[in-house]
Amino acid sequence: MEELCFEVSEEGERVDKYLAIQLPDKTRSFIQKLIKEGHVTVKDIPVKANYKPRIGDKLYVEIPP
Repeated sequence: MEELCFEVSEEGERVDKYLAIQLPDKTRSFIQKLIKEGHVTVKDIPVKANYKPRIGDKLYVEIPP
């Protein structure tokens, strides 16, 4: 399983849109599926697609094989 970490430097966008920009090789629907399945966390807490990351948040993304 691939694990990625992103430190947020700008506020305002939903987490699914933010990750779509950070992971241009992944579709937004794939990212939304990861979020729904609990593979995207902040401080070990799964987030929802409408979560708006704050400056300094560390988003952890697990991409299953």
